[in-house]
Amino acid sequence: MRVRESWSRLATTASAAAIAAASATASAQVDLSAVFSPPTEAEQQAVRAEWAARFPTGNNWTVVAQGPDAAGRTVQVVRHDIQPSGVHYVALRLPLGFDGTSEYPVVLCLHGGGDGVSLAIFGSYDNMSGTGTDPCSGREAILVAPSYRCEPIITGQWGSFLSTGDCLLTDYEVDDVIGTVSGVLANIPAADEDHVIAWGMSHGGGVLLGVLARDHRVRAGIDFYGPADVFQSSSQAEAEALIASGECDLPESWRLVVCDYVEGTATLEETRRDLLRHSRGHFVDQVTRLDVHHGTADPLVDVLQSQMLVAHVTEASPPLATFHYFEYPGGVHSIASLTGYQPRFRAFMCSALSMPPRKLGDINEDGAVNAMDMTTLLLAWGTWTATHRADLDGNHTVDAADLAIMLGGWSS
Repeated sequence: MRVRESWSRLATTASAAAIAAASATASAQVDLSAVFSPPTEAEQQAVRAEWAARFPTGNNWTVVAQGPDAAGRTVQVVRHDIQPSGVHYVALRLPLGFDGTSEYPVVLCLHGGGDGVSLAIFGSYDNMSGTGTDPCSGREAILVAPSYRCEPIITGQWGSFLSTGDCLLTDYEVDDVIGTVSGVLANIPAADEDHVIAWGMSHGGGVLLGVLARDHRVRAGIDFYGPADVFQSSSQAEAEALIASGECDLPESWRLVVCDYVEGTATLEETRRDLLRHSRGHFVDQVTRLDVHHGTADPLVDVLQSQMLVAHVTEASPPLATFHYFEYPGGVHSIASLTGYQPRFRAFMCSALSMPPRKLGDINEDGAVNAMDMTTLLLAWGTWTATHRADLDGNHTVDAADLAIMLGGWSS
């Protein structure tokens, strides 16, 4: 697709009157029913297989800028290489008094897309969590704010650091975050690999869902109004309306991901696969812990996105270990408008930061290897084209070898 962020606009819902009026005209020109019909199991497995072949690692980890923040914590900008992105930049904030001798949890801060990420995101986390500490123990975390491809890390004192990569491959933003996790765990020995947690807002919420589905090292996440599933009638109506208005013919404007299909430069299969890569609610069966927050009056990402995510969670097998959905009457596209979110955010962080260490065979991560995990393993028995939580030896097959691993760790 030709313009980054174009797919996420499909999560935006215009006024019902505007869509109805324009859609009446559009229906005579283009029918996108085939594009937006629900994805098949085969289509989902094809995307899973594609993702399984992509598990990037970061190389050449180099601190390019470093200094104290107002409280005396060390802030760093790190350059490393992620393929196929190329040069990628990450901002980190180390705990107060950090000397590398104690373990600290890792919290990924995933920003909304388009304009890069500034160091102010660390202050946002402080406000949400309460001075940036663990709400339970008061222990601080290593905060990590990755940029996305073609976006900068913005600092006041050191300028900006622009990540490279193909701007059009927006699904690879998830790869950039996965590569960042690899880089942090490989280069910061004090990073606690059993407690890697993430939160994301807007576009970053969508990236979060992709990271949770693909990287099981990230064990818990909080999604603030992220796009989750564009395969719905409201997305189709808006796409048809905007195409009828001439959006595909305006070179300066963003373009819908379906414009190439309408113009004949992309096949139906290619278009649907691109939409599915960004409809990560369909892959929530690989997530263990998730909280979702969304305002009912969000003008940019309609609350229906999160409601669809809830439906996917309800159907997920294996089920999530922990899931909460919070809807805020009158809340808009701003965390501050979600009245009452802070105690919920802090409760989730308290729980996530006190998760027991992983046990091999504990598929649902409830701290025990038991009959619930056995049931999940037996239901998943067979060959998988992608990662599955029950594939304990990582060979894309759930079989007797995985069963032996589970029985070796049986605890109840």
